[in-house]
Amino acid sequence: YVSDALVALGDYLRTGIPGSPIKENEVAAQEYYMRAAANYRNPNAQFEMGQIFLNGKGGVKASIKQAGRWFQLAAEKGHAGAQATLGHLLFQSGKIVRGLAMMT
Repeated sequence: YVSDALVALGDYLRTGIPGSPIKENEVAAQEYYMRAAANYRNPNAQFEMGQIFLNGKGGVKASIKQAGRWFQLAAEKGHAGAQATLGHLLFQSGKIVRGLAMMT
């Protein structure tokens, strides 16, 4: 429950809540995702961390290597989005067979 609550807080902070005092704050969202991903090994948080590193958001520098690490952790837990994204990254890097296998 704790890790899911941290992910929910990260989601609220990433987009903000219209009509409320909660405004968009990507840096704070990244901190909640990181806590849930690292401390509780939450696959949704690990996927979000992968997205953050892939796109260089939340106050972090873009890093495909770090993004792949987080996607791999989430993919191992059965997160479909992480599996597809990791497969796409592998496909683009020349690991065609493994990438296609991950995407499917």
